Amino acid sequence: MSFFEDEPPTGAETTGTQRTSTKRIGRSKAGNTGGRPPRAARSRRNVRIQRLLIALVALFVIVFLLAIWIRSCSHNRKVTSYQEYFLAVDKAISASNAVGQDLKKMIQEPTSYTREGISKLLDDMLREQTAVSEQAARLEPPDNLRQENTVFVQGMAVRTRGYAQWRDAVSAELKGSDSGVSAKSLAGLGGFFTGPEAYYQALFYKQSQRVMADEDVTNVTVPKANYYTSAMLFTPVKMDKMLKSIGKSASLKGIHGVALAGVVVQPGDQSLATGKTNEVKASAELSFVVSVENQGTVTEKDVPVIVTLIPPEGENVSQQKLNAAIASIKAGETATASIAGFNLDPAVIGPELKLRVEVGPVPQEQVATNNKATYTVIFKL
Repeated sequence: MSFFEDEPPTGAETTGTQRTSTKRIGRSKAGNTGGRPPRAARSRRNVRIQRLLIALVALFVIVFLLAIWIRSCSHNRKVTSYQEYFLAVDKAISASNAVGQDLKKMIQEPTSYTREGISKLLDDMLREQTAVSEQAARLEPPDNLRQENTVFVQGMAVRTRGYAQWRDAVSAELKGSDSGVSAKSLAGLGGFFTGPEAYYQALFYKQSQRVMADEDVTNVTVPKANYYTSAMLFTPVKMDKMLKSIGKSASLKGIHGVALAGVVVQPGDQSLATGKTNEVKASAELSFVVSVENQGTVTEKDVPVIVTLIPPEGENVSQQKLNAAIASIKAGETATASIAGFNLDPAVIGPELKLRVEVGPVPQEQVATNNKATYTVIFKL
């Protein structure tokens, strides 16, 4: 070995060199990771990303639900506007129909009024229909029903003109002859009353339903309007009859009077006759069906009917009286009342009894001779 050759490193030197080399290698490996953060930092970053995603999803859901709620509120307001509008339309139609009911009574029963009463009713009808027309003009329809609303408002205005012309014509007839009013001319006024319903059906009713269907509005009913059309008030026959009734009576109070038309015993359908003895079978179901004819020219209401069972003189038996009333009888028609409830104890079985039947009188009845009759009856077991 040469004196100048390097000697191999000692153990200590070798160990130190290895440590230094290991540190360099370690630093070199650490420097080759591409700058990735430690595992804990990566975990925190992932958590932040997850929280952000959850927040975004929650925000989306909130916005979505809010949009649905706003849309629902808007739709509910729309439905409410249609409901309120058609409710107001229905009230106007009902009010106009109520005026029409007064008109119907005037046409069909003119003699139930005095001349002053008819004049007042003519003014009242025009005033009430005018109020209906003004009410219709103040309606605030949904935007999509403005054209239909115009049809409705114009219809009520046309009917108001009809009532004005009706008042003038009938008032002229009430004043006397040479009025120029005829059944034909009065019938011609019918279009002012029925026409608005025809336009309503054609240009309002169906179109309103179609508009609501397009707007997805359900469970809202469009009111109907057909009173004047179905009443058939303005026929020439009815107008002629009304004019004749007005012309016949100077007072226009009409003729009042009812008459006893007959008495039938039930059960058995036995008709009682005056001037003879009627044998009647005693029964727990016994009743007397009294027929009453209205011989006047006006409807009579609450017509009284009285049946009295009169025992023979000297008998220790009291009279029995039963009452009833017929609610209404139209002029020229006949109605009945059934009287039941007599106490048929042994004292009234066998002897001749008198059965007195009375009907009316009604207010303003002038002749009452045909209102009652007395029958002789014998009750037998």
